[in-house]
Amino acid sequence: MALPANTVSKLTGVLKSCTALVLIDGNPRGTAFFISENQILTCQHVVKNRDEVDVRPYRRKVRKARVVAREPETGLDLALLEVSPDPDEDSQPCVLLDERLDEADYYLAGYPKEIGLEPGLEVFKVAGHPRETSAGALQQLQLEAGKQVTWGLSGGPVLNTATGAVTAVVRSAKDPLGALGGGAIPISRATEAFEQVRQVVKEPPLAVRKWRDALGRNLWQQLGRGWDMHARVDLMVSGARNKWCITTDPTGSPGQYITGRDLGDDVTEAMFRWAQRRRISAREEVDLLGRLLAGALFPSTVASHLKILGNADEVLVRLHLDQDTNLADIPWELAAVPGQEKKFLAANPRYRFVRVVDEAEPPAAPVADAAQIRVLGVVALPPRWKFPTIYEERPYEWPDVTDVWGRLRESIGGAGFELVQLTDAEPFELRNDLETGSFDVLHYVGVGRIGKNGQAQLSMVDAVEGDGTWQNVDEVLAWAAVGGVRMVLLEFTLPPADQVAEAVSPSALGEMIQGSISAVVFTRFPVHPRQFQSFNRGFYRHLGRGESVETAVQLGRGMLEQNKFVEDAACFGWFTLVTGPQSDIRLVQPQPARHQDRSTKRPLEGQPDGQKQGTWESAVVRDEFSR
Repeated sequence: MALPANTVSKLTGVLKSCTALVLIDGNPRGTAFFISENQILTCQHVVKNRDEVDVRPYRRKVRKARVVAREPETGLDLALLEVSPDPDEDSQPCVLLDERLDEADYYLAGYPKEIGLEPGLEVFKVAGHPRETSAGALQQLQLEAGKQVTWGLSGGPVLNTATGAVTAVVRSAKDPLGALGGGAIPISRATEAFEQVRQVVKEPPLAVRKWRDALGRNLWQQLGRGWDMHARVDLMVSGARNKWCITTDPTGSPGQYITGRDLGDDVTEAMFRWAQRRRISAREEVDLLGRLLAGALFPSTVASHLKILGNADEVLVRLHLDQDTNLADIPWELAAVPGQEKKFLAANPRYRFVRVVDEAEPPAAPVADAAQIRVLGVVALPPRWKFPTIYEERPYEWPDVTDVWGRLRESIGGAGFELVQLTDAEPFELRNDLETGSFDVLHYVGVGRIGKNGQAQLSMVDAVEGDGTWQNVDEVLAWAAVGGVRMVLLEFTLPPADQVAEAVSPSALGEMIQGSISAVVFTRFPVHPRQFQSFNRGFYRHLGRGESVETAVQLGRGMLEQNKFVEDAACFGWFTLVTGPQSDIRLVQPQPARHQDRSTKRPLEGQPDGQKQGTWESAVVRDEFSR
């Protein structure tokens, strides 16, 4: 049964982008095609005895290709080439390979010779059927008479319209000058010859995503392929602010050192603005800092790797750094996606951005029902404190404590979790409740500061006087870790109007992941209640559905990035997630995945007053990330 005509049209469009012209000494020799982002399959007689040839991918520049394997001795006539990705180009797509052959219509792609014309790409249909040996082994795909298979097509891909995959490589012509058809080498024989091809057939690379999208979910899954594609990259950051090292290899292999001089022409202006006002909020400043931090975090080798991984539906980016160094205090969450200056790693729906502490206990297993999760809520905003109204294009007044509690109940209870309110936010009461061992989540709202001895502190309430007191954060985390708390949220608000408080930096928080705690979410800079209320709605809703903490934080930040509450374009970057070494942390077991195309949009929540309804794209989340 042939594929629908519109699907075939989409596939042949992608097939063109996967095809390349092979040249030797500047002269066209034949065709090749990408089976991964950097591997190319062609015929041995196309590359001859050369160790290196030139290839020109469709609508791209000419580049060198190295012959890494060949199979001429058995008469199979195949060669495998490798190219280096061009960092200035979009990622290279590839075909989907499959071993099945049918008596069906096929599409050939290649650069047939035409006297008097420069090489041109043609894609055309031809009937075909498999040919077997007397022992029943698959020998060749016969390309039937009716179309001219001529010089230049050798090495080109053959698309099977019965399956939607490339299943053969053009090799020969019955008569190059006539329409007598020809022969093609089955992909099943290529898998016997090359381990690289066998691996690509077994586990398609991320570069196949365009092909997958053209084929569609149902047809893709009929080929036995899982729809969702996930990837993970671990960035190891070490050193200091004046010189740091980035590597993607956790085994400690040499990385790439970067200094301020390596960051481009934007550094001076960005650093000047940042030094003037550390808490940036204007969009142009956020974009500028995003470019700066992307340059700091993604040297050329890492950026190229991330570009390839960007073909996945979801990419988990895990930043490994020592929390007690000044590198931890850089707001990496504001880094732009490499090559996409106005898209941010911490808010883009295709990415999950998290800081990782490598030494920690494994997280507890998720429970079956959100109702089993108990959240201890603490709102430590003393009634005697007067909080500021924020004046931008319009004033943003500070809500009272009753309203803060009401919004917190909506977010937590609306997701199916049980919220227990600590009505008297005094240190003794907090410690007593945490050490009972009956809570899974500690959610704190209050003011953070650096105390006079340099320790991170959070505000508490003197229930008698209605005034504020202070408690060291490390002590609160220790109580939570002993009591079995699995996740901590520390949402630091702006300080009272008559107080000046130094913001709590990540390095000042000390050992966050300890004991039972497997994830900590905190605000890097103080935020307005409008901001954390919006974050909480999306965050808890996704957690209650069984999605991972990494996903819930990312989608919560995404809402803030789109809406820019309190006219703060950087507010999404102030929400920082730190976990232990194990990824994909969940409080609740995942619900059965809903088959939702990536183009499906979900309505935004928490729109600013008067703003029109927008859209927010999110992904169907799976249990595993694979590389």
